[in-house]
Amino acid sequence: MSGDKIKMLDPLVGLGRFSIRVLAAFRRNQGFLLSGAVAYHALLSIVPLFALLLVGLSHFMEEEALLSAVRTHLDLIVPSEADTITVQVSAFLDNRGIIGWVGIMVLIFFSTLAFTVLENAMSVIFYHRVAVHHRHFLVSAMIPFLFILLVGMGILLVTFISGAL
Repeated sequence: MSGDKIKMLDPLVGLGRFSIRVLAAFRRNQGFLLSGAVAYHALLSIVPLFALLLVGLSHFMEEEALLSAVRTHLDLIVPSEADTITVQVSAFLDNRGIIGWVGIMVLIFFSTLAFTVLENAMSVIFYHRVAVHHRHFLVSAMIPFLFILLVGMGILLVTFISGAL
């Protein structure tokens, strides 16, 4: 009977060893630093993306309806600050002409940084699988912009569908 118990514990021992190896490699490769850098730069890309999406939506929707939708969604996320943020969004939309061009430049800058950090983090994570295949510079430069464009179009689509419902 003791032999059966040992056989049953073999997968748990293997899982434990694997988990310890993963955590050790994560710490050795400074995984917390990498994940923090990726999250920080992603946040810096998402904020201008949402700002530009609001400006874009303001061309297709009435400003009051847009602010009402923003306030409704903010009530779910940060109920105590929804009014304050809605007032700031309203002031933001009043200056949409200037904000649009500045927002595009900020979005391009921060999304490039975010994808550079992400690409560097992936190269650290998968350093044992390094292939000597380099993409052309223009392809690497266009990937972040295509991703941001797809995310923006997806958010616009979801907004239009939820508005229609």
